[in-house]
Amino acid sequence: MMDRPTKLALTGAALAVALVSLGWVRSLTLEAELREAQAACEREAAATRVASGVFSGRLICEPDILTRDLYAVDYKKPPGVQGRLVDAQRAVWSESLGPYAFGGFTIFVLLAMPWLWYFLLRRLRELSDAIKGK
Repeated sequence: MMDRPTKLALTGAALAVALVSLGWVRSLTLEAELREAQAACEREAAATRVASGVFSGRLICEPDILTRDLYAVDYKKPPGVQGRLVDAQRAVWSESLGPYAFGGFTIFVLLAMPWLWYFLLRRLRELSDAIKGK
């Protein structure tokens, strides 16, 4: 039968894996939404070119270019499909795997601390016994 610190450490590991898996699935979903928004932008750009015959302006469908000045003071989100593309890129940046991985690591470390503490105490006791000659 396992002792309480071991159970806590294993629970922390399971929770960490579950949280990181949730973050991974969320990242995949957000990236799929970004690709869909980019495809919609490209479809609208192609339709605009066909409808006008001569398209004087170019509809930018690259999220990196659209969000280059995102944190500038005078930044204004583009309208329409480009705005949806900017929102999708923001979501990918803010809700990617990083916060989930950090949360999972934190939960694991906090729940594994009792196990680590008792593990180190046992090793110190063994070292002390070896020095004493027991």
